[in-house]
Amino acid sequence: MKRLSRVQQASALQVTGALRTTPDDLLEVHVGLTLMNLRITKICVQAAARTSLLGSHPLCRPAEKAAQFVQRHWAPLHYILKAWGKSLGKMEVIEVVRHLLDWKCPVRVVVGEIAEEVVEREQNNKADIRIYMDGSGYKGMVGAVVVLYRGMEKEKVLRKQLGSEEDHMVYKGESVEQVLGFELLRGEMRRQRKVRTVTMGTDNQVGLRALEVRESGIARYIMDEVLEGIHKVKVVNSGMDITVCWTPGHIGIPGNEKADKEVKCTVEGKETELRGLHFLRKPLKMSKATVLATYKKQ
Repeated sequence: MKRLSRVQQASALQVTGALRTTPDDLLEVHVGLTLMNLRITKICVQAAARTSLLGSHPLCRPAEKAAQFVQRHWAPLHYILKAWGKSLGKMEVIEVVRHLLDWKCPVRVVVGEIAEEVVEREQNNKADIRIYMDGSGYKGMVGAVVVLYRGMEKEKVLRKQLGSEEDHMVYKGESVEQVLGFELLRGEMRRQRKVRTVTMGTDNQVGLRALEVRESGIARYIMDEVLEGIHKVKVVNSGMDITVCWTPGHIGIPGNEKADKEVKCTVEGKETELRGLHFLRKPLKMSKATVLATYKKQ
């Protein structure tokens, strides 16, 4: 690293014509160069983040061993993972193949309406069960909440705090909200199965479109849990019509406004007990994008 720093310093001196006694950091700031130690650390962090996503790749096991401390005979993987400073077990794994080509989403997804059409649709919504979901970041934390309405009964709420925004994207909150939504629906179905139509609304179009995506990607393991929740609901009532639709926030939809208020309580630590969702009892795995964004801020 010292040799590379000297080369970069010599280049900066040639560009600026400064004295050789000029401090390196001051010189490189004027030229617009990143300090060599920071540049190398950034490259190592990016390489480690990519390595953590390998899953079944042959390099995955050597990388896990390299994450352990050794005193001598360091390989390049040891230096990379030391610069990263995180455990591979805390990172999500992106599989190569997720669904077959003939796979189709088991529920109807409605996206692309304008706000006026959404308001009119909600005013004429006669579904037996109406569910509104929201996931967002607030005060540096990420949370997800679901509000269920059934006739004249009092609404039911399910909340989950994911953690800090340094470890989790808001998109994960938007994905977890769907997991909570189908879990709350399953509990309601077990209590009373006479349900024909269900509408589920969320203000995030990206999370909605992810339901129909076959390919692998970030937080797809959470969407797999959503599909598992849909399967459990279908087992209880296979003839039920479920529609997941886009309901933008702050346009006067009472269910959306209620969910928006509840999610702020969620990030403050007011969670509800999750009995049937075992994977949410443990901290969610971090994504590559979150790790790189956090490092960039630092």
